[in-house]
Amino acid sequence: MTDIKLSNFNLSITTTGDVQLISEKECLLQDIKLEAITTENELFYAPSYGWSLLEFVHQTHSKMLKMEIENRIKQKLEKRKELDTSSIKINTEFTDDNVKIEIEFSEINAEEHKLILNLNRVEVEVIEI
Repeated sequence: MTDIKLSNFNLSITTTGDVQLISEKECLLQDIKLEAITTENELFYAPSYGWSLLEFVHQTHSKMLKMEIENRIKQKLEKRKELDTSSIKINTEFTDDNVKIEIEFSEINAEEHKLILNLNRVEVEVIEI
């Protein structure tokens, strides 16, 4: 798998003016990060792409909401054949105006990765990957 490298969601350009490419692990992590901030049906050519986490921002914080968020993320990650689905761990914490989501997962026979998301009233922000 190969893709164009994005830096802060902008094209990453080399000193010669060429667009940088990424592959394998970097490509997978970038794609997961992009899918996390995308809403389903946002991409006309891939309507099921996206986690649609913004749907949860204006809901009352509860155990049921926590389960819904974690199930949505787990279902999306389980579709990726590169990941060891048994390694997926999700922890969701609510604060007054934010939802912090920590996601751990491993590639099959490879290293573990951690993705931290922050949902506020207007956006899904990737804090770390």
